Amino acid sequence: MHFRRLSWVAVVIAAGALTACGRVAVSSTDAGLACSGGTTVCGDTCADTQVDPDNCGACGTACTDGQVCAAGQCSLTCVGGTTVCGDRCVDTSSDPDDCGVCGSACAADASCVAGACKLLFTPHYYVLTSTPTPATVFNTIDETYKFTNNLTNSIWNREWNTIFTGDYTTSAYWAFPATTTTYPTTANVGTDVHARMVQIPATSTVIYTRAASGNGVGLGTAANVAVASISLETGLLTPGQAAVFSDAFAGSCQLTSSSATEFFCYDGTQVRVYTTAVNSAVLTFETMVELSTPLPTAAQCAPNAACYGSTFAFDGAYYYFASDEGLSTNLAYVVYDKTGALVGTDTATGAGAINGVYFDWSVGRYSTHDGFGARTGGTAYGPTGSDTHCFGPIATTHTLE
Repeated sequence: MHFRRLSWVAVVIAAGALTACGRVAVSSTDAGLACSGGTTVCGDTCADTQVDPDNCGACGTACTDGQVCAAGQCSLTCVGGTTVCGDRCVDTSSDPDDCGVCGSACAADASCVAGACKLLFTPHYYVLTSTPTPATVFNTIDETYKFTNNLTNSIWNREWNTIFTGDYTTSAYWAFPATTTTYPTTANVGTDVHARMVQIPATSTVIYTRAASGNGVGLGTAANVAVASISLETGLLTPGQAAVFSDAFAGSCQLTSSSATEFFCYDGTQVRVYTTAVNSAVLTFETMVELSTPLPTAAQCAPNAACYGSTFAFDGAYYYFASDEGLSTNLAYVVYDKTGALVGTDTATGAGAINGVYFDWSVGRYSTHDGFGARTGGTAYGPTGSDTHCFGPIATTHTLE
């Protein structure tokens, strides 16, 4: 469990147990309030009279509107390198509620270090340790999840063992434990359309597009790309923020993917690679991978075309693209190596369609989406649906780091 450093109220456990209101049981017969760290008992709270505008210099001395408490004096300005945030003087380099700038709060699972939010845990994810065989990576299905005409992919978060699944028209997403059949028939969490959803486990970041459509996923233009985090408090996504592309990209992420540390945007010609940061909507441009041979038109999830998958896969060695995003009998996929050189086209075994592919670095599994629901295998979960998302077993070519 991680505790956030409080900027204004220091609550100290002194030889006793902390209660909900911050009281400390000093002994079995004394339930009084004990303060330390330079704070003072003011009523039923511990106040730092150097910075508390309600108890400035002394308990009960409140600053007027427009004033802040600086060095125990009500003032119009802050001192000691602190910044006015509302009615308080804060150090934005270390304050988790005003990290970097006023009002920029870190999640409860992060701290503020040098003006940036940093995770308080060490993320774990899979890394490539041997060479995959592209012709077989999508053949084996371990688990199948069923959905009602959602036309977009699923991701699997290892820390929470949760499946997140988008929907191409509903302003909500699914979030439910893996290996369960009790999830709702319709998406029921959140307030955005969640299409093209991918995760970057190293920064606990989820990226998706929020445009609705009547024929597969909506437009993937940069203005529709949103960035969220997986909260380690709730296991759900934080509200999506508009992505900020460091290179001012204004085109379309027609298909998306990820590595363990990066976000990939296929813009209709090439793969654009961006790094992500914890609790940040900024996507920092890193490089572009030119595809030596253009993708087939049906594989591109182009505007106004049938697109029932919306993601491609990257496993550290190869890029994989479903050869037809809207065909009910397609099991073929196009493979490029990590430099963008065409390797060829392979066809998965089994029935149904492959309209989208993905490699999920959080759980080390290849997965496919069938926008018509005929592709199944392994153990099937969920209500009867017209779409299925299939996860393979943990890849033997990858190891959990």
